[in-house]
Amino acid sequence: MTKPSGEDSQPPAVSALRLIREHSTLTLFVAAALLGISYLLFGYFYKLNSQAAGANGLVLGIWGLLVSIVGFVITLWQIQKTANATQAVSIALSRLRNRMGTFDYASECMRANRGLQHSCQLLRLKQWNDAAASLFDAQIVLHRLSVSQHGDASARTSAGSTSNQILESLPLLESAAEKDIDFSAAELVMTLRKQINILEAEALGINQELYDNV
Repeated sequence: MTKPSGEDSQPPAVSALRLIREHSTLTLFVAAALLGISYLLFGYFYKLNSQAAGANGLVLGIWGLLVSIVGFVITLWQIQKTANATQAVSIALSRLRNRMGTFDYASECMRANRGLQHSCQLLRLKQWNDAAASLFDAQIVLHRLSVSQHGDASARTSAGSTSNQILESLPLLESAAEKDIDFSAAELVMTLRKQINILEAEALGINQELYDNV
């Protein structure tokens, strides 16, 4: 199923305001002409019905036309202000969503960082079963970071690479825990340490960026 485009998904009221704003000159001309014709016809029939007030009927039509034009211009100006306010609110909401997404990304970086540090401690203690469980949780967070739309592209790529390496190591850890055999975790620990440094730098950079843009 295809997603609707940005214009198609807008509320009818916003679309109507945009249409009036784009064709405000033509709308003003047509509305003024119709209102003027109406008042002129009113003055004409008023003149037919009252010869004594014939001139007054024509003057009334002209003044009515001028007042209608001024009133319609004021109305269009109010509509323009409303459309600008609606657009400003939309931009503000979009920026807020982006900031919230960036903040969530930084929080996920710190969560993955804590999980990887705990996993490294368990690996050094050769607690393979607990280490596998801790790495499994950290891998899920790393995968979410790798497919996020926020953060640095190289950091997301690194998170994806570490996530894949953890997935490859989990069966070996589980086998070592079941068979009570030794497991060489030096290479895995080194990879986790590098990823921890990347996550720390990423989180600090994002937090500083959010602080500077307050």
